[in-house]
Amino acid sequence: MDQFKITVDQTDAHRLEDLTNKRNALQNLILISQNNPLVRNEELYQKFLKDYECTLTGLDRQWDSLREKYGLDASCDLYIDFQTGIVTNVKEKI
Repeated sequence: MDQFKITVDQTDAHRLEDLTNKRNALQNLILISQNNPLVRNEELYQKFLKDYECTLTGLDRQWDSLREKYGLDASCDLYIDFQTGIVTNVKEKI
């Protein structure tokens, strides 16, 4: 597959960034809750898991929406630069 780059509008980029940040925060909260019995609260832990599932679903839907809106292939992995709104199918080396 050939490399491509497209620029999505800032609203789409911000939605993806918000969901990605939320996913990352919930992953950290889940890890802290799992690995530290002093802060483990089962009710809160279950809420984190439920929110995490909902966030993953929202993130998948947002990517699907972008694929449809911009005519992107559903079979390739996509990466976004949140600062520029550029979406590409090649992961940039940092």
